[in-house]
Amino acid sequence: MFFQPPKPPGAVPHMSVIEGAGSPWSYLSASILGKEAAEFGAAWHGSSWTEESILAKLPWDMASLDVSPSEVWEWRHAVPNPWCPTYTEQDETKVITLHLYTGLEMEHIYRATDTYQSGRYECETKVEVLSVGGGRYIH
Repeated sequence: MFFQPPKPPGAVPHMSVIEGAGSPWSYLSASILGKEAAEFGAAWHGSSWTEESILAKLPWDMASLDVSPSEVWEWRHAVPNPWCPTYTEQDETKVITLHLYTGLEMEHIYRATDTYQSGRYECETKVEVLSVGGGRYIH
Protein backbone atom coordinates (compact mmCIF):
# COMPACT_ATOMS: atom_id res chain seq x y z
CA MET A 1 0.00 0.00 0.00
CA PHE A 2 2.91 2.42 0.66
CA PHE A 3 3.87 2.57 -3.02
CA GLN A 4 0.28 2.88 -4.20
CA PRO A 5 -1.84 6.02 -4.13
CA PRO A 6 -4.69 6.02 -1.62
CA LYS A 7 -8.09 4.80 -2.85
CA PRO A 8 -11.35 5.01 -0.95
CA PRO A 9 -13.39 1.82 -0.49
CA GLY A 10 -15.46 1.02 -3.57
CA ALA A 11 -13.42 3.28 -5.87
CA VAL A 12 -13.76 2.49 -9.58
CA PRO A 13 -10.77 2.52 -11.94
CA HIS A 14 -10.19 6.21 -12.59
CA MET A 15 -9.99 5.99 -16.39
CA SER A 16 -13.28 4.05 -16.62
CA VAL A 17 -15.20 7.30 -16.00
CA ILE A 18 -13.32 9.46 -18.51
CA GLU A 19 -15.22 10.58 -21.59
CA GLY A 20 -13.48 11.97 -24.64
CA ALA A 21 -14.15 13.20 -28.14
CA GLY A 22 -12.68 10.13 -29.85
CA SER A 23 -10.00 12.31 -31.47
CA PRO A 24 -6.27 11.53 -31.58
CA TRP A 25 -5.72 14.44 -29.16
CA SER A 26 -8.21 12.97 -26.66
CA TYR A 27 -6.40 9.61 -26.67
CA LEU A 28 -3.01 11.32 -26.21
CA SER A 29 -4.49 13.35 -23.35
CA ALA A 30 -5.90 10.16 -21.82
CA SER A 31 -2.46 8.50 -21.97
CA ILE A 32 -0.86 11.35 -20.05
CA LEU A 33 -3.76 11.77 -17.61
CA GLY A 34 -3.86 8.04 -16.90
CA LYS A 35 -0.17 7.96 -15.95
CA GLU A 36 -0.43 11.09 -13.80
CA ALA A 37 -3.67 10.11 -12.05
CA ALA A 38 -2.51 6.53 -11.34
CA GLU A 39 0.16 7.94 -9.03
CA PHE A 40 -1.81 10.75 -7.40
CA GLY A 41 -0.98 10.63 -3.70
CA ALA A 42 1.77 7.98 -3.97
CA ALA A 43 5.01 8.85 -2.22
CA TRP A 44 8.34 7.07 -2.53
CA HIS A 45 11.41 6.96 -4.75
CA GLY A 46 10.37 6.61 -8.37
CA SER A 47 6.65 6.40 -7.69
CA SER A 48 6.01 9.70 -9.45
CA TRP A 49 5.58 9.91 -13.21
CA THR A 50 7.16 13.35 -13.03
CA GLU A 51 10.54 11.58 -13.20
CA GLU A 52 9.80 10.90 -16.88
CA SER A 53 10.23 13.27 -19.84
CA ILE A 54 8.34 12.72 -23.08
CA LEU A 55 10.85 12.84 -25.92
CA ALA A 56 10.52 14.61 -29.26
CA LYS A 57 14.09 13.76 -30.33
CA LEU A 58 17.21 12.09 -28.96
CA PRO A 59 17.49 13.05 -25.27
CA TRP A 60 21.06 14.35 -25.60
CA ASP A 61 19.75 16.77 -28.27
CA MET A 62 17.16 18.22 -25.87
CA ALA A 63 18.53 21.27 -24.06
CA SER A 64 16.11 20.77 -21.15
CA LEU A 65 17.64 17.41 -20.15
CA ASP A 66 20.96 16.68 -18.44
CA VAL A 67 21.85 13.43 -20.18
CA SER A 68 24.95 11.25 -20.56
CA PRO A 69 26.83 11.67 -23.86
CA SER A 70 25.47 9.60 -26.74
CA GLU A 71 28.47 7.21 -26.76
CA VAL A 72 27.57 6.00 -23.24
CA TRP A 73 24.24 4.52 -24.32
CA GLU A 74 23.62 0.81 -25.04
CA TRP A 75 20.79 0.32 -27.55
CA ARG A 76 18.67 -2.80 -27.02
CA HIS A 77 16.19 -2.01 -29.82
CA ALA A 78 16.20 0.14 -32.93
CA VAL A 79 16.41 3.92 -32.55
CA PRO A 80 12.85 5.30 -32.79
CA ASN A 81 11.70 7.17 -35.86
CA PRO A 82 9.77 9.34 -35.24
CA TRP A 83 10.50 10.31 -31.64
CA CYS A 84 7.41 12.43 -31.04
CA PRO A 85 4.19 10.94 -29.65
CA THR A 86 2.25 9.08 -32.33
CA TYR A 87 -1.35 8.02 -32.86
CA THR A 88 -2.43 5.14 -35.06
CA GLU A 89 -5.71 3.34 -35.50
CA GLN A 90 -6.87 0.12 -37.03
CA ASP A 91 -10.60 -0.61 -37.02
CA GLU A 92 -11.73 -0.11 -33.40
CA THR A 93 -8.21 -0.05 -31.90
CA LYS A 94 -6.44 3.23 -31.14
CA VAL A 95 -2.74 3.29 -30.21
CA ILE A 96 -0.67 6.05 -28.60
CA THR A 97 3.10 5.60 -28.54
CA LEU A 98 5.31 7.71 -26.28
CA HIS A 99 9.11 7.65 -26.08
CA LEU A 100 10.29 8.61 -22.62
CA TYR A 101 13.49 9.36 -20.76
CA THR A 102 14.21 8.88 -17.07
CA GLY A 103 17.41 9.42 -15.13
CA LEU A 104 16.19 7.70 -11.97
CA GLU A 105 18.92 5.25 -10.87
CA MET A 106 20.10 4.40 -14.41
CA GLU A 107 19.25 6.46 -17.46
CA HIS A 108 16.68 4.75 -19.63
CA ILE A 109 14.92 5.51 -22.88
CA TYR A 110 11.78 3.49 -23.20
CA ARG A 111 8.67 3.17 -25.31
CA ALA A 112 5.21 3.13 -23.71
CA THR A 113 2.50 1.87 -26.07
CA ASP A 114 -1.07 2.47 -24.89
CA THR A 115 -3.80 0.52 -26.72
CA TYR A 116 -7.43 1.65 -26.51
CA GLN A 117 -10.70 0.30 -27.83
CA SER A 118 -12.78 2.91 -29.65
CA GLY A 119 -14.79 5.13 -27.32
CA ARG A 120 -13.05 3.87 -24.16
CA TYR A 121 -10.26 5.60 -22.30
CA GLU A 122 -8.96 2.67 -20.27
CA CYS A 123 -5.88 1.24 -21.98
CA GLU A 124 -3.47 -1.64 -21.95
CA THR A 125 0.13 -0.42 -21.69
CA LYS A 126 3.21 -2.20 -23.00
CA VAL A 127 6.62 -0.85 -21.91
CA GLU A 128 9.89 -1.65 -23.70
CA VAL A 129 13.33 -0.44 -22.62
CA LEU A 130 15.03 0.79 -25.79
CA SER A 131 18.36 1.99 -24.42
CA VAL A 132 20.29 2.22 -21.14
CA GLY A 133 22.78 4.98 -20.34
CA GLY A 134 24.95 5.84 -17.39
CA GLY A 135 24.02 6.05 -13.73
CA ARG A 136 22.17 9.16 -12.63
CA TYR A 137 20.33 9.99 -9.44
CA ILE A 138 18.43 8.54 -6.51
CA HIS A 139 16.26 10.73 -4.28
